[in-house]
Amino acid sequence: MIEANREGFRDAAVEILKTPDDSRAYQYLVTVLVSHGLLLPVLCDPELNRAQVLAAARAAQRADPMADAAIARSLADGVIAYDRHVRPKDAARLLDILSEISDGLRILPSLLRLLRHPNPHLRSKAVKMIGRGSRSVKWVQSRLAEADPRVRANAIESLWGVDTPEVRSLLEACVHDSDNRVAGNALLALHRVGDCSVIPDFIRMAAHESPRFRSTAAWAMGETGDPRFSDVLARLLRDAV
Repeated sequence: MIEANREGFRDAAVEILKTPDDSRAYQYLVTVLVSHGLLLPVLCDPELNRAQVLAAARAAQRADPMADAAIARSLADGVIAYDRHVRPKDAARLLDILSEISDGLRILPSLLRLLRHPNPHLRSKAVKMIGRGSRSVKWVQSRLAEADPRVRANAIESLWGVDTPEVRSLLEACVHDSDNRVAGNALLALHRVGDCSVIPDFIRMAAHESPRFRSTAAWAMGETGDPRFSDVLARLLRDAV
């Protein structure tokens, strides 16, 4: 069937992938899609939701340990060539999926290619994955020159959980960034590595004249789970009503 009617086979496969399971038949179907170069169009099909795409991608990784690299390479090829099967929003979703199944190292060359794409949302996704894979402070610092705040914010988010003097110094500088998401991500990162000196910065952000900064402060405080922010959060919630 796949040799006689690739499009028909792909459409039939999508219907089956809507009900993922652990059967050998499901795994074999994904293996066939991988071996015939149909996995990417299937993963980009709008009929599949995120959970269904993730299940298929994990099955592909079981079939071929290098499937993540193949998906990333095909994704970069499709996005750069403006393939009709790979729209920017599909590419962003696939990058989220790749972050679940890949350690980021094997797909690094493809992610670097995506940094040249004009879509800032796509670039910001790629930046976060590269930062998480490399854990390079110098590389993240180079991304902070980007004009788009989403790229800068995701670059900072990629350092969450990394605790070195160099990272702390970079995050402390970003606490004063002109964008609310960049500053909020930096504050949250410092709090997560046990830096209590940023608590007054959270409080100051919660009293910021910009509603965007106040909203980010509420989100970041909630993410910390720190009871010391309870009164401030309650006030912010009253302000939002």
